[in-house]
Amino acid sequence: MDNLHEEDANAAAATTNNNNMKTTRSPSPSPYALDLREALESGLMTEEEYAEAVQEAQRYDSKSPEKKREIADYNEALRLIFADASLKLSDKEQCIVKREYLEEVGLCKAAPRPPLSKRTRTRSKTAPSIVKVKQEE
Repeated sequence: MDNLHEEDANAAAATTNNNNMKTTRSPSPSPYALDLREALESGLMTEEEYAEAVQEAQRYDSKSPEKKREIADYNEALRLIFADASLKLSDKEQCIVKREYLEEVGLCKAAPRPPLSKRTRTRSKTAPSIVKVKQEE
């Protein structure tokens, strides 16, 4: 009788573990691992960009398996570059890179930039681009 209770307890624990894994590692319907709601709440994207990103995630479901694979591969490469770069960047620089990431994958529109002649500041030396950080390794 004790073995039966022990097996039930083990099965319940396995089910709990599986459910926990499902909630933390469940596949997203879109390739974007970055939580869109978190990006909105942290100010990385506007309400309009958030709404467009949600629509883009829904359109993702209608893509062909080949296109989904291509998108996922591209997205994974960007994610790896960001993860590597974030180890070397300050919080402000990470925010800039996250915004660039959202723009690169098409979830945010690039911020309008004034013409070169009207720019008063140049890029800070303390905020290297993702590409430069990757090349320095």
